[in-house]
Amino acid sequence: SGLKGAVLNEAFPILRRNADECVDQILKHNEVAMQDYCADYTMDFVQKQLLGITNVSERERSELRDALDAWLAGLFSITAILRIPWLTRRSKPYKARLYLQARIEERIDYLLEHGPDSSTLSKMIFAVDDQSNSKLSRLQIIENSLFLIAAGTETSSSVLTLAIFMMGLNPTTFKKLVNEQRELQTTSEDLTEQQIANAPYLDAVVKETLRIGA
Repeated sequence: SGLKGAVLNEAFPILRRNADECVDQILKHNEVAMQDYCADYTMDFVQKQLLGITNVSERERSELRDALDAWLAGLFSITAILRIPWLTRRSKPYKARLYLQARIEERIDYLLEHGPDSSTLSKMIFAVDDQSNSKLSRLQIIENSLFLIAAGTETSSSVLTLAIFMMGLNPTTFKKLVNEQRELQTTSEDLTEQQIANAPYLDAVVKETLRIGA
């Protein structure tokens, strides 16, 4: 989803915690629309890890989700292709982008006033280039944040949904995946990041899912 290395390592606890919460919600129902839960899972990650928004009301969460959906839906719309200024400014995707940009700018102002936190946005704000001693501009931070939001939600939720769908069609694959993780889990604790990194069958399933979805 556009995150690699140290940033992804730091995000691992949030990913695991969000996954636990998502599974808990799924187990409360007999039938679920997995694409909705996958979208919610990635949306939580965007809020908590990318933007660092940990305390959000259900109304704010819904507004953020609706704005994100509207913006992504408009990226390849006829309005985006035509690029007619007066038409673009009146479009729902454009207004949604302005909303997302405003939320990012609010977080930038907050972090500049109160100092860094563990979010990806914070790291972009306070990162300094070792050679030039320069920082990202405000515009660069906003654009990078929007890119990561798009990659961290739409792409990731689609891949997760596809993976679950394919395992539903291939129960043998699902059983092998479960057995591998049970063998790795040497204690009653959750699997660690290092254990998951040493799961060859899981790695193969992920790569095959990405190949099919490409």
